[in-house]
Amino acid sequence: EGYVPAIMSGVLAADSIEAYLRGTVAEILPAETMSGALVRHITDASIKDFQPMTASFGLLPALSERIKDKQARGQAYADRALQAFEAYMTNTPLITH
Repeated sequence: EGYVPAIMSGVLAADSIEAYLRGTVAEILPAETMSGALVRHITDASIKDFQPMTASFGLLPALSERIKDKQARGQAYADRALQAFEAYMTNTPLITH
């Protein structure tokens, strides 16, 4: 635990630096993905008593329907995240050198 968020924060930092050097702004991952949700949490200036946290379904936007079964709910979050990430990758130009 902790390795994936650490790696992702490094990737996002590198992407931000690359965008800055090109004179653009880095695209933030969709809020439906855990990485996007974590970035939004850590950069939310409206949080008065900020507490760092690790990945949690509570950071993600609510699902459109209530799913009682824990495993099915987790799968629904994962499916939605994959769809959001695929759309993000389709609409976000990759770095070309």
